[in-house]
Amino acid sequence: MINSDISIAHQDYLKAIYMLLSRGQEASNSAIAQAMGVAPASATNMVKRLAEAGLIEHAPYRGVRFTPAGQQVALEMVRHHRLIELFLHDIL
Repeated sequence: MINSDISIAHQDYLKAIYMLLSRGQEASNSAIAQAMGVAPASATNMVKRLAEAGLIEHAPYRGVRFTPAGQQVALEMVRHHRLIELFLHDIL
């Protein structure tokens, strides 16, 4: 289950990172900022917070990658979103 301590903003960033990495793209701060539609400084700040939370590892100029805990949270979140989308598609 997704940890309730993880904010919606954290979840959005984790999903953006997941989507970038799943497409084979580098999840650099600038790529994350572009995917989220925010300023690079905002993405950098969130990357630091996610790293402090132990969800990602950040190597300057090399982008980010998930820790095992971050990978688990991101996968669970993407699965939940897909289930909701499928439910809404079937109902509507």
